[in-house]
Amino acid sequence: MSNLPKFTQVPACAGSLTPEDWFPEELGTKAYIKYNYSYTDEGLRARSVCLNCDAYDECFDYALQFDNLQGIWAGHDRYERAEIQRTRNMTNLQSVYVSDLRAEAILNQGDAYE
Repeated sequence: MSNLPKFTQVPACAGSLTPEDWFPEELGTKAYIKYNYSYTDEGLRARSVCLNCDAYDECFDYALQFDNLQGIWAGHDRYERAEIQRTRNMTNLQSVYVSDLRAEAILNQGDAYE
């Protein structure tokens, strides 16, 4: 039994489509406009394969760990993965901040009884 992640052993993408489908031509970005290069015909074919993959969750988690991965991973392009990661990071920061506020409020309640 291999220790490789499941998505490298039995992915739906193995042997399917062409490299151009997984790495569609990138049109670029500007600060105020995002070009969805993965919504080309090629990128859409890749996304459709990802939707039916048993290893989707593991592939998605793997892809979010690395900022420099190119192409379609778990049905998302690098811009979408970056946005998902930013959203997760903001949610985590908000959770920490709220927890800190609660801890401070609990500590301050003790001062009222002195």
